[in-house]
Amino acid sequence: MIRKSVSEKVKNTVKKPISSVAENYQAFWINNGPIVHGLRDLEKALLEMADETFAYHVNKHKNDFAKWIAEALNNSELGKKLEKSKTKKAFLAALQKTLKEVDK
Repeated sequence: MIRKSVSEKVKNTVKKPISSVAENYQAFWINNGPIVHGLRDLEKALLEMADETFAYHVNKHKNDFAKWIAEALNNSELGKKLEKSKTKKAFLAALQKTLKEVDK
């Protein structure tokens, strides 16, 4: 069993800022679409994304975007919030509301 150091444990529990971006190895590869590194990239991709592509990533069985936000961006609070959005319109509205709050 590998034991994590205290600094590793703290690093993994600290919520990153909303504006943070994922490292290249943690980028999100949208099915038949762009690669996104952060929430602003995701917003842009959602605006251009076909409904079928969104449904591939978000449906009654999964929400890939919310999971990526929680894990790669280390923001479980926002991931849980966005996980509730099951339509592209609702997800985009919730994401844009969050980004707007950050811009204030």
